[in-house]
Amino acid sequence: MDSKQTIVLNFLKAQPQSSSKKVFEGIGEVWSLATVKRVLEQLLATDLVIQSGKGKATKYACSPQFELLYPIDMAAYFEKEIDEREIRNSFNLGLIAGVCPK
Repeated sequence: MDSKQTIVLNFLKAQPQSSSKKVFEGIGEVWSLATVKRVLEQLLATDLVIQSGKGKATKYACSPQFELLYPIDMAAYFEKEIDEREIRNSFNLGLIAGVCPK
């Protein structure tokens, strides 16, 4: 995964259900809108992002595969105060059935 994909994924993790234009504006317009759309298509092809809607109403979000497979930066996690850490209280068993091929 390249740095552009990582930046887009981090944005979508913080701002789910974003349009390509919102992603473009949210990352500070570092690249062209066409580049953002190309990165989103790459992430769709690898099942790290899902889309909903069509045309101008298309929205993007991180997929269940992203939640399962995306690496965690443990050093950054433990640098945060305990109250600032994102902690899950249970395991989502339905995630495995949705991610693993049948």
